[in-house]
Amino acid sequence: MSKDLIFSVVLHLSVVGLTFLTAPFAITNPPEFGEVIRVTAVSMADIAPAQPNVIAPPEIPQAMAMAPEEIPIDNPTTKPAVEVEEPVKEPEPEPPKPEVTPPVQAQPAEHNQTGAADSQTEVQAPAGTSISGVSVDNASFNYPYWFTLTWNKLNQNFRIPIQIDGKVYCDVYFQVIKSGRMIEVKVNSSSGLQQFDEACVAAVERSAPFAPLPGQFLDEIIGITITFTN
Repeated sequence: MSKDLIFSVVLHLSVVGLTFLTAPFAITNPPEFGEVIRVTAVSMADIAPAQPNVIAPPEIPQAMAMAPEEIPIDNPTTKPAVEVEEPVKEPEPEPPKPEVTPPVQAQPAEHNQTGAADSQTEVQAPAGTSISGVSVDNASFNYPYWFTLTWNKLNQNFRIPIQIDGKVYCDVYFQVIKSGRMIEVKVNSSSGLQQFDEACVAAVERSAPFAPLPGQFLDEIIGITITFTN
């Protein structure tokens, strides 16, 4: 290599080294700014409020500016009374009157028990009842307490369904066995009024069974004829 080339290389390296060493100490030009605006702080109390633009109302022609006509109102706060019609009550229907059955005219007659057999024995009829005569078909049946129980039941169950003008009689015959059960009932002598005869038979049927026959009574059955009256 020639001396000139070596000298040139060394020179260039020296310049590059100086450039790197002196770069941090180089003075740079400050940046240029545009126009600077200065702002001064002012208190809000010193600023007077801006007056709003007031628009004057348009002028109204005199013909249109007249007061409106007043319409008279009669006591506007009072509502007119409304007449309420009371419902018309319909007359209540009268309750039906009970039918009155006219009394049945009975044939005047005196009564004696005629259907009793010769073996029957008269028994004293209870006082104050609808039984006017009693007979039994066994003379040995003499037990007053049994008759008292029987008369009480018959009297409670006897009801006359019709009004009868006059006195009537009906003989009813029935049989009672040892246990007190009734085995037969029939009309021996009619009163002449079917409704009265049926009421007499019904009284005997409603009273059964009767009290058992007394143990001292040896027969198994007894027949009794009762005369009912109104």
